[in-house]
Amino acid sequence: MKDHTGCKRGFTQLSKAWYGSTKLDHSTNIDEITIGLYRPEGGTFGEFHIEWESMSGKNTPRLIAYDDSWDALLHSSDILKLMAGVDGEDISPDEFCKILEYLGIENRTPFERAD
Repeated sequence: MKDHTGCKRGFTQLSKAWYGSTKLDHSTNIDEITIGLYRPEGGTFGEFHIEWESMSGKNTPRLIAYDDSWDALLHSSDILKLMAGVDGEDISPDEFCKILEYLGIENRTPFERAD
């Protein structure tokens, strides 16, 4: 397992980021939330994503986790537990962010472009 000493969990919501509309215009996703373990000096120990796509007339979330993010996913079992509580409910991205904030996960979304 990786040493996560000093790391902090955070998330970004693509649709609320200053660059979000540009990226989403070139995607089939309605929104995307990236969750990870971040080092204080910058960088990450792994990130996974929840993507929302239109499926059968609903905006449906799905979990995407690549092999370098499984340790970060393991350290997010509290998120998975709360997700199980809304299983099959097609929770919205904003509702999902409220869950993350409830769990004390920092919203790192860059709302405005830094100059």
